[in-house]
Amino acid sequence: MKKYLLFIFLGILGLILILSLYYFLIRPHIGDSNNQIFKNKIGGTPSEISFSKEDRVYVTDGGYPQGNTIESRFTGFAIWEADSALKTITPYSLDARPIQVIENSDKIFINNGSEANGKFIVMDNTTKKIDKTFELKYTGVSPYSFPYFSNFFEYNDQLFLVAGDVSNNSIPTFIYNKKNQKLEQTEIKTENQSFFAIKYIGILKNKVYFFATDSTESRSRHLVLVDLETKKITNDFNLGDKALKGEVSVFDTEKNIIYVPTISYNGENNKEVSGSLLSINTINGEMNELKLPNEITEISEMDFVKNRLVFSKQDILSGTIYVYDTSTQQVVKKFKVGDSIANMKASPDQSKLYVLTNIVKLGDSYPRIATDPKLKVFVTTNFQKTGEINVTQK
Repeated sequence: MKKYLLFIFLGILGLILILSLYYFLIRPHIGDSNNQIFKNKIGGTPSEISFSKEDRVYVTDGGYPQGNTIESRFTGFAIWEADSALKTITPYSLDARPIQVIENSDKIFINNGSEANGKFIVMDNTTKKIDKTFELKYTGVSPYSFPYFSNFFEYNDQLFLVAGDVSNNSIPTFIYNKKNQKLEQTEIKTENQSFFAIKYIGILKNKVYFFATDSTESRSRHLVLVDLETKKITNDFNLGDKALKGEVSVFDTEKNIIYVPTISYNGENNKEVSGSLLSINTINGEMNELKLPNEITEISEMDFVKNRLVFSKQDILSGTIYVYDTSTQQVVKKFKVGDSIANMKASPDQSKLYVLTNIVKLGDSYPRIATDPKLKVFVTTNFQKTGEINVTQK
């Protein structure tokens, strides 16, 4: 009898040991070979996720910081191409810092407009070789002004590269016509309005939505609508000084609603900080404020997935993702992803959520982003009903 009890005891002990080894040593590294796709590769500061029409994922890589001058600030530029499961990863080296990628069946279009006199690159999607390179030299602005074409989007077989600041009562713009393969200079008229930090949000019908900051002393935030046919501002929602993170606003295209993260400062010396969401009806202009849990004072990244808002809260060393029901104004799920969240986007079919993270370490006096980023993919199973997300890559 004692022998049987001893065997049972040893069996239980062995099972506990095996489970402990799996949980603490093996499980955290499952998928690492697919996930550590940027480690010891070309670049060190990937910034933005893009998707193609062929179930491909692209990540732009800003390179390693190397110095303080413009010439030496970054090296090792690249874009990364991966399949949706992150099993095959292919880097493509570039000679300029990429910020966005738009992929069609035959071409890959790359915006390098984040530096003064940036570039627009057309790459063959089969050979992966560069077909054409256009220098983004914009005439008609101050000789001391170098427009940064930080906004990149597609509309009616045209690619728009839109500057982030107003110059001479207009927003400098380039348009690439995919049919005649020409890049032409144009502008978006702003009349007497002056903006900076202009950020592309999305397109609804023939209207493009930008988030911008007023150049006047008030520094109020604006949601600006531009007619892409006339290239003029048609609507301007003044959001005051609350929408400090409006650049991560997202659309609910079915309801014609745009959700804008806001921050409020109250109390003595504005020490009380609270976060909320502003919903704006793009048809009638109606605005409503949605409540957020007290722990969420600032949203760092946001996307809209199957009638749910998914947004992240950024702590110093890690990030948390929340799934939010706009009808009940309640968080239905939340989970830690580890590390600092650099970018987060849902796939076009909304079946997966991709999260780009950077390792953040405490430096001498402030957090530093280390060059060990990861791209993680989460499957949105039964997401519309429960907000459930299954982790497929750790």
